[in-house]
Amino acid sequence: MELGQIEAFLAVARTASFTRAGHELPLSQPALSRRIGALEGRLGVALFERGRHGARLTKAGVRLRPFAEAIVVATRAGAIAARRPPEPPANTITIGLVSSMLSTRLASALAEFRADHRRLRVHIRTATSDGVSALVRQGEARMGLRFLEDSDPALLCRPIRDEALCVVGARGHRLAGQRRASTAALGRETWIALDPAILRRNLATLGIDGADYVLVDSLETQKGLIEAGFGIGVLLAASVAPDLRAGRFRVLRSRWSRGVLPIVSVTRHDEPGRGIPERFVARLTGQR
Repeated sequence: MELGQIEAFLAVARTASFTRAGHELPLSQPALSRRIGALEGRLGVALFERGRHGARLTKAGVRLRPFAEAIVVATRAGAIAARRPPEPPANTITIGLVSSMLSTRLASALAEFRADHRRLRVHIRTATSDGVSALVRQGEARMGLRFLEDSDPALLCRPIRDEALCVVGARGHRLAGQRRASTAALGRETWIALDPAILRRNLATLGIDGADYVLVDSLETQKGLIEAGFGIGVLLAASVAPDLRAGRFRVLRSRWSRGVLPIVSVTRHDEPGRGIPERFVARLTGQR
C-alpha cells in the first residue's frame, strides 16, 4: 500500500464524497478514483459503496480505517521528529487554537495572561480542531484550544467553556423571515463551513443528513460567502454578533435554538512542564 492511496482513502471516508475529497487533497477525480481502485485491488476488497448520497464505507472499509489513520499519523510524526527544531527556550510557549475563537472572550484572556507574564514569549498557531490536536501531538505547540474533545488517549482534554451557536444566512435569505425554518428546508441549503467534522456534528444535532457543503479556510471567507448568498452557516454567536447588528446577516430560526459548541484545552499526557499551560487554563476558566 502506498501512502498516497491511504490518504485518498481517508479523505473519501472523512467527506463521504469523491468530489469533496478531491478538493481537499487536492486531486482530480480520475486520479483519486485510480488511487482508491489500486488500493481496493491490492487488498482484494471493496472499500466504498457509491450511491446517490455519496460514498459510504463498506464493512471492510470500516475495519481498515483505524489502521490507515495510524499509518498516516505515524508517518507524519516520524517526518516531523526527523526535522524537529531544538526545544524552545523555557520562557516561550506556543499555543495552537482555532482562529474563530478569537472573537470570543479568549482574545482578552490571552491579553490578560500575556500582561501577567511579561517575560513570557507567546506564539500563536491557528488550525482546525484536528489540526490543533496535531500541533500538540507532534510537539509543535505545548497546548491547544479546540472545539470538542479529542479521543486520542495520548492527549489530555479539559473543558473550558461552551460557546453559543446560531444558524445565519444573508440579510435577504428566503428563510430569514420565517418563525421557524423546517429541517427539510435547511437540509436543502448549501452550508459554508471551516471544519467538516464540526459541521457534521452540528447538522446531526439539527436532524440533517447528507446536506451539501463548501469548506473554506478562514472565518472572513465564510462570512463573505454567506453574505453574498452562496450558502448558510453555523457560527459562534460571539463572532457573528457585530454582523447581525450591522445588518449583514439574519438568524435563521429553527428547532435548534440553543446550540452550543464546547471549547477544550489540549496538552500531551507526557508534557514535561505543565505549569504555564495550567496557569493559562486557570485564566480561561476564571480560576486564576
